[in-house]
Amino acid sequence: WYSMVDGLSVLRTFSNEDRAVHVTDLAASKYVWWGENLNDRVPGLVLEFLVENQAVCIWGILLDGSDDPPVVIRPNEEGQGWIHCADSFSTFVFTRCWDFQPRKEDWHTLEAQEDPLSNRDLSFLRGKFREGPTTYAAQSFAEAISYRFETTHGRLLVTSWDQADWYLHSKTGADLRALADSVWRCATLSTSLYGLGAE
Repeated sequence: WYSMVDGLSVLRTFSNEDRAVHVTDLAASKYVWWGENLNDRVPGLVLEFLVENQAVCIWGILLDGSDDPPVVIRPNEEGQGWIHCADSFSTFVFTRCWDFQPRKEDWHTLEAQEDPLSNRDLSFLRGKFREGPTTYAAQSFAEAISYRFETTHGRLLVTSWDQADWYLHSKTGADLRALADSVWRCATLSTSLYGLGAE
């Protein structure tokens, strides 16, 4: 990845102005444990490669000897350990591009906050849409899980923790309305969807 001319540029572009660490500055982290359990050591070195725009959290590559290693994340505070984020580096990069492309290209958007995603809602989404990769620990919240779905009308990202953050993206207003109609009764969103973005 880092041998590509635009590798760092992709990490910077498809982000919330997060700072991608230059290859000459990559270094193994001194934090060697998982989460809050100081007795549970990370099974390998962690190479820190991306820093959140306000330095709230840091992403790292778990050097476990595999060709496409997992990505982990930790809050940028003294004494905080690593949390599993993505099953592989390629999955992490793909989902970052997938998540941020609509924002970078000014797609039409709907956003909502609702109760945590229920098993019933998740089954509904999985039965209705094509599911993409799942990632974990959004912004270092250990319990957060990000689900991705898409259809011909657009994309749907739901990050569920002690609430559910819904993001609907479509290239046209008509597609956004169709996408919204397809999930309007899911998670009682009929009472909480707000904002029409670029419509």
